Amino acid sequence: MSLRTWRLICTATIALTLAAGLAACGNVKAPGAGGSRPNPATSSSSGSAPPAVARPTTTPAPAQSTPAGPSAADQLAGFFSAAGALDSQLSHAAALVNEGVSPTSMTFPPATLAAVSALSANEVARTIPAGLSAGLLRQTLLVYSGLESRTTSLHAVTMYGDDYPLKISSDYGRYVYRCLGNGGPAAARFSADLAGLRAAALAAPPVTPAAPDSRAAAELAVRIQDIGLRNSGCMSCGGFVATTLAPVVWTSQSGGTINGIRFQVTYHGGTGWEAAIWAC
Repeated sequence: MSLRTWRLICTATIALTLAAGLAACGNVKAPGAGGSRPNPATSSSSGSAPPAVARPTTTPAPAQSTPAGPSAADQLAGFFSAAGALDSQLSHAAALVNEGVSPTSMTFPPATLAAVSALSANEVARTIPAGLSAGLLRQTLLVYSGLESRTTSLHAVTMYGDDYPLKISSDYGRYVYRCLGNGGPAAARFSADLAGLRAAALAAPPVTPAAPDSRAAAELAVRIQDIGLRNSGCMSCGGFVATTLAPVVWTSQSGGTINGIRFQVTYHGGTGWEAAIWAC
């Protein structure tokens, strides 16, 4: 998996049948594949230097009682499965990365870089059904954004594969080291967030998925794209968790604003929504 680069206009094709999907907004080459690399000395990113990669808490989720009848959890079964699988991948990759970080330098063998490159939240995004209630949508995107934050924070190690070992005191080293800690808060809260969503879904009535070409599906595509850009756009590298639903205002049939930033959507039969957000 390669880091997404920023362009003035970022687009992502969102594959929508009964659910939305997310494609990467641009990319750079993985280690050894060439391509230009951002210079952290002239770029900004959030947060201060953390102590390497924070591992997720391992407190088991509370047992859930079996509902008497159908519930919204039925429509979210695919999401729960994909989220759990990515959480396991992230935990494994974070453990490998931590092994490569010393007090003064960091270096990552091919196996570690391969494990990080394989990380992607795209499949999790594809399992989110359009048409969820506002409350369930908020909790679902909270879980999804946490996974995206952790994934993007780890992707920083693939940017400078030709330069390892890196001194943490170097410009590139400081940037990667800072990025690695950005997913820590999301990792620490993941189990509780997932358990909260599962409980809410079990208590909610079944969801009728929105049509693939509906506004609800288009808006979901915009929200997923927004989460992706907040974690990877403009030299960001993780750290954003969507605890609230971003305000979306439609000003036309095909566009509007999210968090005050202009977006446009286009529906392509057979492939789904394409969402563009203008930022930076």
